[in-house]
Amino acid sequence: MKPQESSYVVQDLTAVTPDDYPPVEITEDIQRKIDEISAIARSIETRPALSEPSLPDKPFRIDYRRNLNPAQLAAVTTTEGPVLVIAGAGSGKTRVIVHRVSYLLELGVDPSDILLLTFTRKAAKEMLDRVQELLSDARVGKVMGGTFHSFANHILRKYSNLLGLPPNFTILDTGDSEDTIDLLRSEMKLDKTDKAFPKKNR
Repeated sequence: MKPQESSYVVQDLTAVTPDDYPPVEITEDIQRKIDEISAIARSIETRPALSEPSLPDKPFRIDYRRNLNPAQLAAVTTTEGPVLVIAGAGSGKTRVIVHRVSYLLELGVDPSDILLLTFTRKAAKEMLDRVQELLSDARVGKVMGGTFHSFANHILRKYSNLLGLPPNFTILDTGDSEDTIDLLRSEMKLDKTDKAFPKKNR
């Protein structure tokens, strides 16, 4: 079955204007979520995964035991607490992520509560396309996927007033960063000293 056209991978944040980010009020619900995330961050620990995880007694569209080896199955089906997967190249990490998203959806997790981040938009799109191929479920379109950088940019702009930032802040690209460094070197008269300071293309 041909996967549906992806409408769920990374919104085009370059088209977003400062007016799209009104000030966010810290409601009791937001504060509760902040406290929950803080508690998780404080309690993260490494735990050995179960070698034979038990799946809920319910029908699944995907045969997880058949599709995954024991270690992958444990990573996919462990839903209580954080899971850290350390594995080498070609060991099936992407397969684990794809099946984990599918498994969470099959468990009934709200797709808007699932966040899939990676280093490139292409990789995020491919993973969500693979989830769609596995499940053929319209809910996949509500999963937010994208890059770490675009998501961080989105969060910083959305909650800019809580961070003391203007929502229209600028992110310097490589060229702008180099020009800024050169300007600082010149203003600080570091061109004529022996002090080490980054130069363009250094």
